[in-house]
Amino acid sequence: MRFIASAPDPFAMPESSNTAGRGGNWNPTGKTVVDPRPVPGENAGVFIVWGQSSATNAAAGTYVPTNAAHLFNLNPYDGGIYRASGSLLGCDYADNLTNVDNMFTRAGDKLLTDDVFDRVILAPCGMGGTFIAQWEASLYQRIIATWKRCLAQGYDVTAILQQHGEWDNNFGTTQAAYRASGNAVIAKVRAAGCSAPWFIAKSTYYSNPGAAIRAAIDQIVSDTANVFAGPDTDVILTPAGRYDAVHWNATGADQAAGLWRDVLAGDF
Repeated sequence: MRFIASAPDPFAMPESSNTAGRGGNWNPTGKTVVDPRPVPGENAGVFIVWGQSSATNAAAGTYVPTNAAHLFNLNPYDGGIYRASGSLLGCDYADNLTNVDNMFTRAGDKLLTDDVFDRVILAPCGMGGTFIAQWEASLYQRIIATWKRCLAQGYDVTAILQQHGEWDNNFGTTQAAYRASGNAVIAKVRAAGCSAPWFIAKSTYYSNPGAAIRAAIDQIVSDTANVFAGPDTDVILTPAGRYDAVHWNATGADQAAGLWRDVLAGDF
């Protein structure tokens, strides 16, 4: 008997061993599913969000979106689109918090309030406590799978938002190493066919900002076309904006969201 191998899963979402085996937030229990179809004539902002804990469900608080009827969350694990609330589907979460939020829920809400978009769809795939070398090695596939999920629902991706760098700062990754791996992640996603604009935040704060990683991010932005500087969220300090040496409290999450809103509103 002849066996024919099946094609690779186009939506494979590799997990990180750093997250104690819990993986991404895939379970939609308690979430409200919405009609996924694009609305003709509607200006939809579709954002793939990746990085580590500052891009995941690790913000303290319980945020209720003002524009809940127009703010959605694409779950890259099942392709469904849900109302965005609390911990977003797709990325991982902080298991030491009772109430968890995602800073990008606030950012999307602010873009709607300012009439930058008629609808915002957040498609997060970040994993806390990850090195940029892990994203180069395998986790970049999470970005590609998320992009393919967006396409399958009929949505072009408006931009890819990168909020990453704290872990590499904490463990002393060199400027050259971060630059090389960061460029490799972009190249692999581009090689898959995703040409969406790419915005990179200065997100290195682990007790203090990391000069080497900040410099590497500047280089990555200048290395490749269609890659742009995101906000400098390192300006948000402990304890005013962070409940520990890294993660957002409600005030910090709102500040970071406002910085992202300002950058994106200026480009779209």
